[in-house]
Amino acid sequence: MRALKTRKPVAVICSFLLLISSVAFATPGVAQNENEDWQELEVTASAYTLAQDETKQGNVGLAAWGDMITPDMKIIAGSRDLIKQQNIGHRTRVKIEGLPGVYHVRDKMHRRWRNKIDILVPTKSQAFEWGKRTVKIRWLPDV
Repeated sequence: MRALKTRKPVAVICSFLLLISSVAFATPGVAQNENEDWQELEVTASAYTLAQDETKQGNVGLAAWGDMITPDMKIIAGSRDLIKQQNIGHRTRVKIEGLPGVYHVRDKMHRRWRNKIDILVPTKSQAFEWGKRTVKIRWLPDV
């Protein structure tokens, strides 16, 4: 009988610790980001696909940083000036005005582009539908 009484406080403490840890870590992408300092900038946004004619020959899905990407991923390519001057580097989280969710920088654009992002979409028809737009982006700078 005595052994049962001593286990009860341990179970209560374990339950309490589990509850606290689940609250603290359950939504790392939401609750913790709201208090962080998101930067904001207006950029030109176009869309691209993993079609053979839009990628390096023989390397479909291989991004400039060496990441393998698939059409279902929320990925953007950034112009090199954004990468260098705005600190929007590899794997930076980016929110795009008018699009749901958070995208990740996993690709780089050609050096000729300035103040521009390219959004990965599954199909060419979606890329053409998006066209070229001016949008606001928000990101958490690399630390």
